Amino acid sequence: MRFSPVHWSNKTRGLSLIEIVVYIAILSLLSVVVVGILLSLSGVYAELVITKRMNTSAAAALDRMAREVRSAMSVDTASSTLGASPGLLVLSGEDA
Repeated sequence: MRFSPVHWSNKTRGLSLIEIVVYIAILSLLSVVVVGILLSLSGVYAELVITKRMNTSAAAALDRMAREVRSAMSVDTASSTLGASPGLLVLSGEDA
């Protein structure tokens, strides 16, 4: 068996400079799009975390206010300022 030397034909040559530039441009464009999407998603996630914390804090405050109002015996109208902003509601209970 005799091996012949390798002959390069036009079909097996490497990539041309124009093809490489086009591939790099496409890859750069895809990278920019992916990074933009990731940054957008991280911003949305941060907003969701803040909204969840606010909702949890509001629910805890409302629960505490409801407990205090339920446990109150009466409203102390002399110490309360109801016509002002912000108003002050003083409750009379067993602790006071």
